[in-house]
Amino acid sequence: MVALIDNHGQAFDTASAPEVSEFSVIPAGEYRAEIVATQERDGKQPPEKYLELQVKVEGQGIIFDRLFLWYQDAEFVSKNVAKLGEIERAIGMRCGDSDDMLLKPVMIKVVVEPPKGTYGESNRITKYFPVSSTPPMQQVQVPPSAPIATTAAPAPTTPTPMAAPTSQPVWRQG
Repeated sequence: MVALIDNHGQAFDTASAPEVSEFSVIPAGEYRAEIVATQERDGKQPPEKYLELQVKVEGQGIIFDRLFLWYQDAEFVSKNVAKLGEIERAIGMRCGDSDDMLLKPVMIKVVVEPPKGTYGESNRITKYFPVSSTPPMQQVQVPPSAPIATTAAPAPTTPTPMAAPTSQPVWRQG
């Protein structure tokens, strides 16, 4: 049992507390973000464990992501190690500890997952990439059949000589 009292030994004033707003998903898209917290959590079947990432999305809110790194299924772990590698490339460094990935700017691709069971819509991060890059899936490809437009280079011009310096300010000249 845990007593629900504040630091002064008083009961919390829940009557004047604001109502909790309903959860809303972040629209699908690409966002600047950073991992602000990590925590090792127990999986469904011990000794399985995963690393939970709290990802703050700039101007939007928080998304939780999971790296299932300590599971029995080797193929499942391999996919999650690949995701860890994606995070390392996005932040530009190897992570020897989960704290190494904290507060480093990254870009993420977010999708909206449909409702499942008693849960409503949710967000999922499908890609991490560096802030300074465009994800490969976003690069524009020109089809080989498209004609390439060319224009003639402009004719070279003779530079105009600068006026001789005067002792008067520009606004008084002329």
